[in-house]
Amino acid sequence: MTDTAKPPLISVITITLNDRDGLARTIQSLQAQVGAPEVEHIIVDGMSDYDVARLLAELGSTAILHQGRDAGLYDAMNRGTSLARGDYLLYLNGGDVLARENVLATVGTVLTSERPDFLFGDSLEKQLDGEIRYKPSRPIKRLPLGMITHHQAMVFRRAVIEENAIRYDLNYRIAADYDFVLKHFRASKIIHYLPEPICIFETGGVSFTKNHLARKEQFLIRRKAFGSWLFAAVIYTLQLYLRTIRIVSPSAYWVIRGGSRSRNSGGV
Repeated sequence: MTDTAKPPLISVITITLNDRDGLARTIQSLQAQVGAPEVEHIIVDGMSDYDVARLLAELGSTAILHQGRDAGLYDAMNRGTSLARGDYLLYLNGGDVLARENVLATVGTVLTSERPDFLFGDSLEKQLDGEIRYKPSRPIKRLPLGMITHHQAMVFRRAVIEENAIRYDLNYRIAADYDFVLKHFRASKIIHYLPEPICIFETGGVSFTKNHLARKEQFLIRRKAFGSWLFAAVIYTLQLYLRTIRIVSPSAYWVIRGGSRSRNSGGV
């Protein structure tokens, strides 16, 4: 636990519901970090069917536990955001893990020296067959076209969030994270890219399995953000094309995407 008189550098926000093993993996990933800066871990539990507090005690976790019914994932993420005291926020939900044991140390060094408003990095992506692929982030200029990297590989300055009243929009069921990231990006002045993997992301989640709804919501977000139906429609069509390639020929997709089999993935 961090000193209550001094805000931590990073608040890690974890949302969980009925996933004991996943939450344990996330906690253990944070506990394994070496040379990390001051970090607070906030766990928002939607009233799981097991004793979460007991799990924290068993693991020796000093995380701050908030429990209560919520209106879903994004409502819970908003609650975690409001509870956070850190200068920067990292959303690492139950089951998500950091890519290496020195991730927070590396990120902390950059945050302290550069003081960016928005930091993003690469990811390791675990496929359904267990294969780990290195997924580099796209350039920041491509954010209007879609998520450039996984949400778990992004770090947000809390002052930017609060000064611009940015929260996850509950009108979106799947793509509220993209809306959040886009708003934060447009309000940020200093942006830093870290060319290293920050998280390990497992495919098969809601945004992956309900890809059609995610594309539809992103269409609405772009149309609202940029005021152009045509721009939003063109990107929607391009996303549909790439999705088809990924299903029909995964190897071709990864060539287009620029990813590769895991490299320097220590700790996987």
